Amino acid sequence: MQVKIHLNRELCTKCGLCVRYCPTEVFVLEGSEIRVREERCIYCRACEVLCPQGSIKTELLDDGLSIEVHKVL
Repeated sequence: MQVKIHLNRELCTKCGLCVRYCPTEVFVLEGSEIRVREERCIYCRACEVLCPQGSIKTELLDDGLSIEVHKVL
């Protein structure tokens, strides 16, 4: 599963809620910047809900898998 995290740095106030509550430590506060480690994301979307500024959006990417559905008679 691949996830793309869109962090709007203009809206982000660096409050640290995403850093503090992400269960897989996707977000890291380094100095005055938030670093995003997308490879750790499990797509729980807690960061989207927690962010008071609405500066985080997550997107589940198609990993190339396809499922064929067949009607059984």
